[in-house]
Amino acid sequence: MLAGPLHGDARTTSIDLVAAAVLDLGTAGVKGSDAGTVTVVFSEIMESTARVSEVGDLRWHQMLAVHNQIMSRMLARQRGSETHLLCDGFMTSFGSARVALAFVIDVQRALAAYEAANPLAGLSVRAGVHTGEVVLGNDDVFGRHVVMAACVADQARGGEILVSSVVREIVEPRGDVVFGESRTAMLKGLAGEHLLHRVVW
Repeated sequence: MLAGPLHGDARTTSIDLVAAAVLDLGTAGVKGSDAGTVTVVFSEIMESTARVSEVGDLRWHQMLAVHNQIMSRMLARQRGSETHLLCDGFMTSFGSARVALAFVIDVQRALAAYEAANPLAGLSVRAGVHTGEVVLGNDDVFGRHVVMAACVADQARGGEILVSSVVREIVEPRGDVVFGESRTAMLKGLAGEHLLHRVVW
């Protein structure tokens, strides 16, 4: 699907693969319709290949099952849609930016609680969140804003939730989401520098 890393790293991530597929496909050949404004969340387990080598196949399978159960439970709680199940992460979508953040914050807190109780079975997950108009086709979402969400996630560090400026502008006025430091980044395939914001969870 991808000849090389989308973002120039030595390792091609699941986020890279999905973003590249969207870039390649766009809306060509998709019998799509306007899905309206949605918030897309990409999340990915960091250093998954190294963790498999470290803990072994059986233990990794158990850890991955816990991760997937947490993701599915929190997704059902917030009534989000699972657009893609990746080998080591999820792409999900929501009708509300605030609900999307509630989902990913719940996920990070649940994973942290699990790691506290099981120190040798912890997983570091990064996430990126962006809101925009997307195209719906074949039970999937497409378009530039999906790519943007993937690129935001690709800038996140382990245990971090990063959001685009659009998401921050939507949710900040109510004052119930706490933001940490912001930083600028160049996002592959998207012109200019983009200001990204860390969510304190």
